[in-house]
Amino acid sequence: MLIHILKNNAMRIFTLSIVLISLVSSGIFMQSCTNDDVEDKLYAEYLDLDVYKNTKFTTSEMEIIMKAMKRIGKQSFFDGEKLEVLDKKTLNQLNISERLYNYIYPGMYKDNNFKSPRLKLKYESESAQEGFITTVTTTYSHAETVEMFAYVNAILLNTSTWATVLGSFGIPIIAVTYLQSLNWANLQSKYGDSTNGCEFTIIQVYDPTIGCSTEIYQLTVK
Repeated sequence: MLIHILKNNAMRIFTLSIVLISLVSSGIFMQSCTNDDVEDKLYAEYLDLDVYKNTKFTTSEMEIIMKAMKRIGKQSFFDGEKLEVLDKKTLNQLNISERLYNYIYPGMYKDNNFKSPRLKLKYESESAQEGFITTVTTTYSHAETVEMFAYVNAILLNTSTWATVLGSFGIPIIAVTYLQSLNWANLQSKYGDSTNGCEFTIIQVYDPTIGCSTEIYQLTVK
């Protein structure tokens, strides 16, 4: 009789254990599915932007940049101060265009405290800050703009270097990749007979949720 009772108790304990394990497993699975659903919704919007446009970014365009930066930061890790490069498969999973990624990634760095960029520009510049976005805009006169175009044309003819442009106009060396990617023929065509000059803007975007910042650039003709 005692043996029979012990067997029944053992069976009940075994059955209860199976039920508990099933419940826990189901909970984990449901949580996993929920997290996946949240991630899918977060990345459902495809992010792309004409980052080499000739006009200043609008508020909605800056929001796209901030969303893309957050996605990149969440899926990357820092090796010291250097951010890992994401492969195309991961980039596709983040639902970000390659040109937008290539625009944001080079300027990203670890930054746990928001601070304004410290820039040494020999031309007239103006700083502005809104939330976690800081801009420093340098204004070039008509004569300086024409000189800049002349330098670039010389580069395209292999008679000068980007270092000449950077040194002459006080542009940060990290911006050379951005300058190389611009459609200079289109810029000069748009400038046309204008005498209003151009502006070079350094934009720093900080995101405290991922602990990093990025610096991006814009050259616009007026």
